[in-house]
Amino acid sequence: MARMRILLTTVALTALVAVGSATAAAPKRPLNVASLGNPTIGDRLFLGRTPLQVTSAFGKPSARTATTTTATLRYGHWTISFKKRASDGKLIGYAARAAGGTLTGVFGHTLLTPSYSRAQIAAGVTAELGWVKDGDFNEWIPRGASSYVGADFPRTITWGIDRHGVRWLKIETDLNLEFRGPS
Repeated sequence: MARMRILLTTVALTALVAVGSATAAAPKRPLNVASLGNPTIGDRLFLGRTPLQVTSAFGKPSARTATTTTATLRYGHWTISFKKRASDGKLIGYAARAAGGTLTGVFGHTLLTPSYSRAQIAAGVTAELGWVKDGDFNEWIPRGASSYVGADFPRTITWGIDRHGVRWLKIETDLNLEFRGPS
């Protein structure tokens, strides 16, 4: 009888651990879903991360380029850019640019499609950021017709259409202000 209780307790605990680990390892969103406020791409961080950390989170890139001071990793429509931080010389992610394809925000707003105009991209970004005209608690400030700058962080979101007609959106930060590194 005591062995049966131990066996049942062990089975019950194993089942609880399995359920707990299954919920903890929730699948990440696809790379066509971006959070502009965090910012993340498919629930994966890229700002302030090294190329090794980004590769660990995103997987093997489809293309990679590097010089002594910069690097880029390509994942689908995204190009993640790195440059050397002045304080310690480490390559750190400072920007990500989506070019072409369809991009959706985490709150469900469409940010880019191959047929969007600049005004439609602006409307999608504005809705995703939750910007309100004359709002007291806006975290982003519009700068011109095609960009926002962060009120609390040195981040910029820009968008446009290049000379080939490709729609793009870029999330960027100033490494020297946001990720200064060791002093």
